[in-house]
Amino acid sequence: MLRAKADPSLVENLPARHPYHTLLTEVPKLTEDEVGRARRVTVIERATYTVTGTALELRAVFGDGRTESIFLHEYTALSLFGYLQEYLEAADILTGPAAGSA
Repeated sequence: MLRAKADPSLVENLPARHPYHTLLTEVPKLTEDEVGRARRVTVIERATYTVTGTALELRAVFGDGRTESIFLHEYTALSLFGYLQEYLEAADILTGPAAGSA
């Protein structure tokens, strides 16, 4: 999407129903109330993680009370956790300690 925005010639020959075009042209028109309701229903209120054999179960509890489980293979879960660890360490380095006279 970013490359196509920078260089429209990349997508000019795509058919009108190509996913690139439909993502841009078929955006739902929602009212503020609909957006608020959707946010309340889809927001994850809390999540628990359970290791079961070679899988990690992520059980999410949504704002409307329903629960869903997502199962990740151990290698995928470890990869994600490793990425998050690196991300948090980089964020910590970038923010640094508070200093100065502000």
